Amino acid sequence: RRHACHRSGIQRHWRKSGVQKLPTEKQQVLLHVLAQDPRPAYQTDPERRYGMKFAGWEVSFHVEGNILYVNDIQKEEEVAEK
Repeated sequence: RRHACHRSGIQRHWRKSGVQKLPTEKQQVLLHVLAQDPRPAYQTDPERRYGMKFAGWEVSFHVEGNILYVNDIQKEEEVAEK
């Protein structure tokens, strides 16, 4: 599923199973955060994978062109156990 972002030109794409892990009220907030393209400004490598913490969750993503792909979403404590 893709969501157009009018502000930064970044489109987000994620697997439904990952997003559904988040509580419903957090899903739209995450969309807005990702629309801001949370990568460091100097990073443009399409091979690079990024991670960020969001409301007790670890979000993994990468960007190809102007499309941001969410690779995985896990609770922080699950990530810490690995």
